[in-house]
Amino acid sequence: MTAKQFQGVAKRHLSRHFGELVVLEWPISRGATDVFAPDDTQYSPRIDIAVNTIGTAPGNHAREIAAFLDRRAPPRLMALLNRLSTNANPRCSLAIEVVFSGSSKHILGDITNASMMGLYGLVVVKDEERILEKAKRIFEYVKRIIEVGKAPANLFQNTRILSASEFLHLFED
Repeated sequence: MTAKQFQGVAKRHLSRHFGELVVLEWPISRGATDVFAPDDTQYSPRIDIAVNTIGTAPGNHAREIAAFLDRRAPPRLMALLNRLSTNANPRCSLAIEVVFSGSSKHILGDITNASMMGLYGLVVVKDEERILEKAKRIFEYVKRIIEVGKAPANLFQNTRILSASEFLHLFED
């Protein structure tokens, strides 16, 4: 399965709970009226799968974004999310990056974007040991730089690395 095919499968599972509020390849500037409004001179990441993209206006929408998840998320997903911290000022409920290949720098960027854009960030990695171990090593590096005070203590505390099969398991009845 390719990353694009997995995005389609994941969207179908997510849409059962979140309906039309699941967006593939969401540019964080789409519809933005805040400092991330479309601007050709500014970098604007694209999230592979975003859920409930309502944090694009000035102000903090964290409470509204969290309440949405509490009402709609399936129990296994909520159990995972309840073990994480939250992003204090998210653009969407879930920012999901799909990693089926890529350099260490790309994977670190995926982890960063998922964490910074979502109330919760999930990085879903191909069920291939080499890629999964690489992503986990990068995430451990991030935790280490936090432990030694090189980054804020709350950085990436809202993020998890999951294999594709672990992610899909969250939606089983």
